[in-house]
Amino acid sequence: MDTMLDNYNITEKEVRTAMKKRGFNNVKVRKVGFDDMRDREKGIENLCRYLKKRYGRNIILLEIHEAGLRLDRRGKVTMSLKDDAAEREKIMERYLPLFKKELGCHVIRNPPTIIRDAFHVWGESEVHYVQEFYDYAIACIDVITGSSDRKEEKIRLDTLYSDLESKLDGIRYGTYLSRNNTLRRIDRRWRTSKRVNGIDRLIRTCKTMLKKTEDPVTIRELQRRIGVFWLKREDGKADTRKSLSYLEKSVEAGSPAAKEDLLEALWADKSTPDEEVLQMARERRVEGSPMALAVLGMAHKDGRGVKKNPARAKQLLWHASRKGVDWAKKELRSIEE
Repeated sequence: MDTMLDNYNITEKEVRTAMKKRGFNNVKVRKVGFDDMRDREKGIENLCRYLKKRYGRNIILLEIHEAGLRLDRRGKVTMSLKDDAAEREKIMERYLPLFKKELGCHVIRNPPTIIRDAFHVWGESEVHYVQEFYDYAIACIDVITGSSDRKEEKIRLDTLYSDLESKLDGIRYGTYLSRNNTLRRIDRRWRTSKRVNGIDRLIRTCKTMLKKTEDPVTIRELQRRIGVFWLKREDGKADTRKSLSYLEKSVEAGSPAAKEDLLEALWADKSTPDEEVLQMARERRVEGSPMALAVLGMAHKDGRGVKKNPARAKQLLWHASRKGVDWAKKELRSIEE
């Protein structure tokens, strides 16, 4: 396999190592000067021929921009761009039309005002954007693959693009909450608040955020977090009834994670009959719920709704702890002592 190496700060050894990790051995690295555009264009043409042969018309390109706007870990948007970003942007501007021409495919537009997210799940980069961009891209793919009327398709794509631009403006000026960044900021504060007794302030912050967003996923995940905070706070003010009121709303809105938290809250609340909670746990266990294993384990440990069975409790709590239920480890140790 041939690959080309331009004058960026990367060595031939690094290229070979990277390609080997991807399953390509005996890679030939050819040095290409930055001005040898024809070599690049020829490589793109060869790639496009391969893609057309492999995928036909089932190709959609995503336009990429170097995001100069950064949504930081405080939720503020600032201007931040590396020195070589403009150079990379020129390269993408030059070759995107060539890809589009050779492939004859759809291109999902990306606004020049795109914002990158300091809390991106893949780490921070100029091309790791706020969650709203990915929601937009998925919606565009749905339109492109599900429409046979090109005129209607263009109208819908233009509408999605305008909606994204409005959201980006809102994020920039603080009138729209970007989902991933908002939830990650709340999670980080929760980890700190348990130590500095700032949970009441954190709950108030979440309630304020609920009033500022219309995004249904953000709303349900904020509701879930408020429910978890009321359930797991360690300052003596835990309130399972308040926890349940928020978790039930989050589950109703479709949060998968809230189902686990709701089961835990119902078991902790003790006002719901044990038999009902255990029946729910058995149903959730079939679905692969770690919390169901933990609740059933505690039932056998304490004799709530079933006969005490330390051996069975130990087995269930061990599986729950292996699947990530932290407090199951503590309960497991108490049986072993």
